[in-house]
Amino acid sequence: MTAPVEIVTHDGEVVIHPPMQFFAGDTWEIVALCTNADGSPMDLTGAFVEWKLNDQTGQATKFLTVTTVPTSGGSAISIDVPTSGDQPPTGACVITVKPQESNFAAGFYMDQLRVTTPAGVQSTQFQGRIEVVQRLK
Repeated sequence: MTAPVEIVTHDGEVVIHPPMQFFAGDTWEIVALCTNADGSPMDLTGAFVEWKLNDQTGQATKFLTVTTVPTSGGSAISIDVPTSGDQPPTGACVITVKPQESNFAAGFYMDQLRVTTPAGVQSTQFQGRIEVVQRLK
């Protein structure tokens, strides 16, 4: 299941994505469009991107970074970086949690995506609620 993160914000508001729902044990894909303060697509070339998923008590249950090297097809963050200088940055990245790593207990979780650019600019792009649903038996 792929969940595109569509966010509408106004100056001074906390960036919260709409609630998402995933099945435990499925592949989760969250497409994030990272933007600068002026709304333009962020250049993610060389950026450090981190995504965190916490349970209801605030305990970290999953932590991925753009530097995560997937082993045996494991979870990771991939960034859409333009292949030539002629293409503008897209600001797109995809958070992928593989089935063997998404088998969380049913319930509500909070996620957050943060970008640190090579220039040292830190920007929390979004946070929000994710519901994990168990499969029917």
